[in-house]
Amino acid sequence: MGAIFKRGGIVPEMYGLSLTVYADEKTTEGQPLVFDAEAGDYGVKIASQGERPDAVVKVGDDAGVPISAYVVTGGSRNAKVEVEEAVQVGDTVVASSNGIFEKESVSEGAEAKGLYVLKGNENNTAEVLI
Repeated sequence: MGAIFKRGGIVPEMYGLSLTVYADEKTTEGQPLVFDAEAGDYGVKIASQGERPDAVVKVGDDAGVPISAYVVTGGSRNAKVEVEEAVQVGDTVVASSNGIFEKESVSEGAEAKGLYVLKGNENNTAEVLI
């Protein structure tokens, strides 16, 4: 017997943890999200440029409609995302100003905070480890 949630909740999945979350703006598959305490329980917003996402949109929809998102947990699975420009294996990506992902610029000696790229594709998409 599962728990009943008034708003949002955990969805078990063979590839990791998905959550039902709520965004105050339209979302599309593959967009980076961060949790937003001001939006209430299970509230999220599209990540700002340079932010490391807390989740990636699995199934997007209009503002205020429940959406499904993969939680970024540190390498339990991969997700396909849209990127500003071509990336390759070993790069890391963070949120861009356009609501997708961009290659992270990491200065020498600094630690990368973005998501690790497993495969870069020619059509400005990438498979990243979440």
